[in-house]
Amino acid sequence: MTWDLTPNIAAGFFDGDGTVDIVRGCITARIAQSCRNRDNIVPFMSMFGGSLYTYASNNPSRDSTCEWTIRGAKAYEFLKFIEPSLLKSSKRSQISSILSTNFEDLRGIGKSVHSKSILVERQRTKELLKVLKRSNDNPVDPSVITDEYAAGFFTAEGCVARKTKNTFRIVFSQKDNTILHALRDHFRCGNINGHRFELTGSNALRVMNIMLSFLGPVKRFQVELALSATKDNFEHIYTQIQNTKGRQLM
Repeated sequence: MTWDLTPNIAAGFFDGDGTVDIVRGCITARIAQSCRNRDNIVPFMSMFGGSLYTYASNNPSRDSTCEWTIRGAKAYEFLKFIEPSLLKSSKRSQISSILSTNFEDLRGIGKSVHSKSILVERQRTKELLKVLKRSNDNPVDPSVITDEYAAGFFTAEGCVARKTKNTFRIVFSQKDNTILHALRDHFRCGNINGHRFELTGSNALRVMNIMLSFLGPVKRFQVELALSATKDNFEHIYTQIQNTKGRQLM
């Protein structure tokens, strides 16, 4: 199952589950998912390069983590690809500050420079990223959200869960809920409770159908299963979906 990563899809995913930093003097972008969701991050490596790493969890209730990491010039090109479509103001500010730097060594395309002035400026940029990461996000205009962006965000930070004995709900989760409010206004349905945006019944079915063709491989498989559920096969479908989830989402 392939996944065509458009700027909106990739930006939605990165807004939900991506990080950017300067590591050992070089631009570094990362996306991490449960290893059960590995197929959601492989397309990023296929399109942009980088490496995949697996980290075992010390918590028996959590799965191992798969992390896609990209550095230097490749990271710079990836960030340029998604930056216009990012909607979280803190993340967009982080990436804009990196893209505006004149240091070729930060991008991994020049010789590493270790003069005192360059090292000081590099550290200043790294500290700025930390400040921007902690800053509150500004409200998002729902008119700029696309179905592709919503699908990318759901692939990173969404889940298909049980609502009643024979029905599913879908949930978008995010600590800073500015995106959640914009998603609710975009789809014109659903409820926000704390850091969760939830859709049930016919609204959940409608939104799943809207996002379906733009979802990452694992989420697309889960949503296709949920859309095929009937009263008679619900328990079987629910078990299949649970078996494809990272346990931290259950």
